[in-house]
Amino acid sequence: VVESSLDNFKAWFNEACDRYNHNSFVLVGAPTSSRTYSGCTMKDAAAVVAETPGATFGCVAIAERHTKKNNEHKNMMRKQNYGAEYFITQGIFTSGPIIRLIKDYGELCKELDVPCKKMILTFAPCGREKTLTFIKWLGMHVPEEVHARIFAAKTPNLKEGERDLGPVRESCKILTEVFQEVLNGIVGCGVPIGINVESLSIFREEIDAAHSLFQTLQSQLLNSRGKPWAIKWYCVGAGGNAYSDIVIVEKERERKKRDILVTALIAGIFGAVISRSQLLKR
Repeated sequence: VVESSLDNFKAWFNEACDRYNHNSFVLVGAPTSSRTYSGCTMKDAAAVVAETPGATFGCVAIAERHTKKNNEHKNMMRKQNYGAEYFITQGIFTSGPIIRLIKDYGELCKELDVPCKKMILTFAPCGREKTLTFIKWLGMHVPEEVHARIFAAKTPNLKEGERDLGPVRESCKILTEVFQEVLNGIVGCGVPIGINVESLSIFREEIDAAHSLFQTLQSQLLNSRGKPWAIKWYCVGAGGNAYSDIVIVEKERERKKRDILVTALIAGIFGAVISRSQLLKR
């Protein structure tokens, strides 16, 4: 938000809401505190979203920054006070830093007696050297041992034109292990967890891996609750807005419920009237 004036941000935000029906935003502030920006502040942008009925926003939480400065949990609380409803991380390839950040944030919330906001953890499968180079360029921390393990899974003696699925499958296995370590490490901290899986590639095997990884991580997350669970799904029209389609489905379901209740009520009243008239005749 800091790269644009407040007026420009308002214009962009209004168009996103009115024209494209968006209602949830991730506000990203300055990438560094070592320079001055001419645009609006995070606080100003947050106020614009918070004052708009039906709109919500979240902010970015960076575990690596917490490792270096030990204050990311305080940054999160500052943004929470601005109105942030959730936090989303960069791609995670190791569990230690994010466990520490989540636990420190949970402790801070307990100290201040405020509810913890949801932490959405991001994962990005990778099966190619170029993709991993791009991931590192984006600022995600990938330990050398993880890098080595991914590409040690290359399939030997591939046929001409055959795609090597070994590295991307190994990356999904690693990320599944990392997520389980996170779930085990934050038990009892009180911070609700969500997941986000990104595909940072144009290659089919990495795109497909993102879909399958999400399903695996989703199952892990729901199983960690220790209670039975089920998934509710909707058919979304091609080119449609998923949120709008879901709202339409829910409204139609509520309308049918109301129709059934009204019909039952009318039938009950009608039955009572008939019974009363028969009694009077007797």
